[in-house]
Amino acid sequence: MSLPAQSRTAAVLGEIGLPEPIAQLTSRPWDVIVVGAGHNGLVCAAYLARAGKRVLVLESRQRVGGACTIEEPFPGVFMSPCAYLAGLLHPLVVDELGLVERGFHWTPASNGLFVPFLDGSSVQLWDDDDACEEEIRRFSPRDVNGWKAMTAVIRRLRDALRPAGDRDVWIGDAP
Repeated sequence: MSLPAQSRTAAVLGEIGLPEPIAQLTSRPWDVIVVGAGHNGLVCAAYLARAGKRVLVLESRQRVGGACTIEEPFPGVFMSPCAYLAGLLHPLVVDELGLVERGFHWTPASNGLFVPFLDGSSVQLWDDDDACEEEIRRFSPRDVNGWKAMTAVIRRLRDALRPAGDRDVWIGDAP
């Protein structure tokens, strides 16, 4: 099967290898070793390197980016498994690391999260609470109360950790 041009690019985007033999890497002194080259690990490594630390990033996969990569979960279906997570990058991080100048562009999904299953069924998790609840009810009526409880917990956590305004606990000194 021939892939579209964008998929050919995506097939190699972010592929990495060892910069030098493992023996040389292990013989060097490192201040910090970051395990995992997903977008969170890469952001941590960038800040540590900017602070003058010698940083080694280890990744078990052949591609960096973690959730922000292209996968083929079903034959012929190419998608990013969790690219919406890139939207969780705080604007301050995007600014401080100059990500826009390096090509970062993120467009939020307008329809929430679409989840297909191998049996051909699917569920559409909307950004609208009422629409999402109706979709859960259609998909699995017995799970509506559990869904509501889970989203309430997530909302409370979000509001505690990432309140609107200047009280974001991810910015500044640790609480």
